[in-house]
Amino acid sequence: MKIKSYHIFEKGVTIYLTNNTSHYIQFNQLSGKIICRKKGNTILGVDHTGIYFGKDSSGVEWVIHNHIMNKKTVAEPIYNFSNGQEVYEYQEVKPTNNWRTIIEEGLKFIIAGEPYTALFNNCQHVVTKAATTKSYSPDLTKIGGTVMLAGSTALLSKSKTVRKIGYATMFIGGGIALYNALNR
Repeated sequence: MKIKSYHIFEKGVTIYLTNNTSHYIQFNQLSGKIICRKKGNTILGVDHTGIYFGKDSSGVEWVIHNHIMNKKTVAEPIYNFSNGQEVYEYQEVKPTNNWRTIIEEGLKFIIAGEPYTALFNNCQHVVTKAATTKSYSPDLTKIGGTVMLAGSTALLSKSKTVRKIGYATMFIGGGIALYNALNR
């Protein structure tokens, strides 16, 4: 769904699409909640996050999220977001913005159309920015720390080549972890 603009009302939002149609999403008690599911094909337990948006007139629940498959932030039905997995409230982010602001910030991400990047504009960056005004990825911070630790164990090697790889790995992992930690 390509959104060109929107108008927020007390009980919902009308989104105006680029094909000159509009869609009304009604808010409910879950609107603005940060939700997630486990990301498939990962051994690191990475969470895919989104913003619960509301329900349309057909009762379909909608989510705002950024995913590599969409190449940017989109609004789409929760069944697309879930990818057949359980969806639950994300506990890693404590919102400082109210639910309405979180939704509006999510809609701004959609309209901006910034491309997905794993390191600087992934699903967690979008929801943390909408929920707290600070863009960071809790999972990248954890992954960066893990990579740094793996690199440090390589420093114990007798091989000069393995130690060099260890230093590089520590530098990369530390940079990822530091970048995300500083943006919290």
